[in-house]
Amino acid sequence: MSNPMSSTSSVKVDDKFLLDRAAEVACLALGSTEKTQINSLLTFMQNFKNAEKLELLIMRQIGRGLIGEQAGRKIIQTIEDIKAGKGNQGDIIDTILDFLGYVKWAYESVENERQCSNIKDFNSLVKHVAGSGSGTGQPPRPQGYGSGPRPR
Repeated sequence: MSNPMSSTSSVKVDDKFLLDRAAEVACLALGSTEKTQINSLLTFMQNFKNAEKLELLIMRQIGRGLIGEQAGRKIIQTIEDIKAGKGNQGDIIDTILDFLGYVKWAYESVENERQCSNIKDFNSLVKHVAGSGSGTGQPPRPQGYGSGPRPR
């Protein structure tokens, strides 16, 4: 497995970046990662508040086949981008928590799909779900505010 951290650059880590990456990860995780794994990453980060330990857990879960390799690499790459783009440890932790919450919600919006290769960013996720994607024409409702990104 090549080093997913090597692609880290100085990207602007804002909500658009996080939402775009979350949509991409959700699509990559579809079919290769169970929802429980996404939830466990969020819970782990809420409890341990340590980006490096989270990255190690993700690498372990990739190795065990519990998180799809492409999805896991993209999550690690995003964590590295967040670490490079945020100054202090508190901002890094809060931003990773936001990102994982967005991944959870994005994943839940497509988890019943067979494929979602047309989803490359948040806007394409919205079009997919609102259009022909889920069949309901309605975006999913988050199940409990505490399970997603924290309020601001």
